[in-house]
Amino acid sequence: ALLPNGESVLGRIVADAPAGVFVDVVSADDVADHKPHPAPYRTGAERVGVPADRCVAIEDSPAGVTAALAAGCRTVAVPNHVDIPAAPDLSYAASLASLDLATLGAIGAGEVLDLR
Repeated sequence: ALLPNGESVLGRIVADAPAGVFVDVVSADDVADHKPHPAPYRTGAERVGVPADRCVAIEDSPAGVTAALAAGCRTVAVPNHVDIPAAPDLSYAASLASLDLATLGAIGAGEVLDLR
């Protein structure tokens, strides 16, 4: 799974994850093109050797959602301070508390969920 803002989101999501599930984090320092360009997500997928369409991106901004979807990632919008418009193939969660490994797995498998 690819996560924006690595450490801040990562701790919440991976509490129950087996070792090695999350192996890399990509930040703005790692890419020349930034969101809404898909480069951050494409770079992350390449680094872990997984096709982007097998990755789950969790985003809280329209630019991040645009980047993740353009890269081909399964994407979950968790709106924070800005509304995120509906888009085909975009899942929604009211908060990170509504996401667990089973839910992320379902989204990764192609389900589009609305958990608001």
